[in-house]
Amino acid sequence: MCLLCRSVFRAICVLTLLSPLIGRAEAITNESQILLIVGGLGREAKTGQEFSNNIAVLKQLSNYPKKAVPILIGELNPVSIVKLDYATNNPAENAEARHVVWCLRALYYLTGHKILASSSYRLTDSDLDKIRSGLVVKESGKWAFFAEWMSRGTLYFAPLDAQKIIIEEWKNWLKREAATYRFPKTVDFNEWYFGGPDY
Repeated sequence: MCLLCRSVFRAICVLTLLSPLIGRAEAITNESQILLIVGGLGREAKTGQEFSNNIAVLKQLSNYPKKAVPILIGELNPVSIVKLDYATNNPAENAEARHVVWCLRALYYLTGHKILASSSYRLTDSDLDKIRSGLVVKESGKWAFFAEWMSRGTLYFAPLDAQKIIIEEWKNWLKREAATYRFPKTVDFNEWYFGGPDY
């Protein structure tokens, strides 16, 4: 079975299993249900409802942040594309990238915390890199994992070396902080949804 078929099949299975749980936080009783919910983040077919369904999932996870955060971190993988839904992308890569973005959004939403990382990549004068420059803090040269160009709804990704460092730093954060971390009650939409380095 091809990667795209597996992704679509997994999303259908997850959504079928979870449809009774969406919007009913009290229905989550164990970690396997959280694992299923997290596995479906960002994997829903584009129907016009995927945004509100993903938001509903984040609200559910906010009732169980200590259980959800390790699962979300476990779902993080480097994304090999520069821009989501670019014409030359493999559809399976787009699907996996969308899932990773929503897992990061969930982490930002639950923790109020973002991690940035350095990269050996140097921005060029290309049109793509001019837009991608919104991923970088000019003073430090550190990159966010992703950022969304708001007016177009287009997502861009950091170079792979920065992504890998960010994923490792989330794992380190989990070991160091998660047991005693005071999870915020609310995080502003702009701080968790659009990615990028700015809060």
